[in-house]
Amino acid sequence: MKSFISLVRKELVYEWRSLYQLGGVIAFLFGVSYLIYFFSGGGSPELWNLLYWLVFMFLCFFTGSRVFEDDTQRFKIISYQLLHPFNLFAAKSAYLFILLNVLGILLWGVLSILIPLVKSELRGWMILLLFFNTGMALILTFSSFLASQGQGKTLLLTVLVLPLSFPLLGTAYETGLKILNGYEFESFFSGLRIIVGINLFVLAMIVFLVPLTWKN
Repeated sequence: MKSFISLVRKELVYEWRSLYQLGGVIAFLFGVSYLIYFFSGGGSPELWNLLYWLVFMFLCFFTGSRVFEDDTQRFKIISYQLLHPFNLFAAKSAYLFILLNVLGILLWGVLSILIPLVKSELRGWMILLLFFNTGMALILTFSSFLASQGQGKTLLLTVLVLPLSFPLLGTAYETGLKILNGYEFESFFSGLRIIVGINLFVLAMIVFLVPLTWKN
């Protein structure tokens, strides 16, 4: 547990020292949000929900693609010998989970200011983000991990990652629309159960594939 906390702290320190990368993501968030406000001219819950998840999808892929990029070849041998693969993977997933939640809440706040809605339930939206970002953090960390292993894994990356991320995104879109339309928690709980099922499947796949890929 102590090593896990140290690894998460290392990821946060590295991000703080590379603020230009995080600044680019935040600049993209504000820039696209302003373009949505400028060209949409107001929005219904359906349009607001669609635009939110489209923008957040790009934010997820932008941030998730560089999780393992600091582990260059000269550090790989050292880190792979000193650290257990699941400790490093779990630390990077936890860091990405925190970052995605911060970006998701920030995007919600910006869009809510620029395009106000009659009903904007932040509590339900945060619950949805927690479940959604758990799965996306695992998927994107696994995607970045495969990409960092070198050539020959492009097909595996496409076959495993995209069929998992798109159903997760589609379920989040449907659940988010129910939240914006003022449904009670019980009505969109079925969508959360689907997201939990996808998350558990992704976790089982990672537990099986990460040690095999690490050894290779």
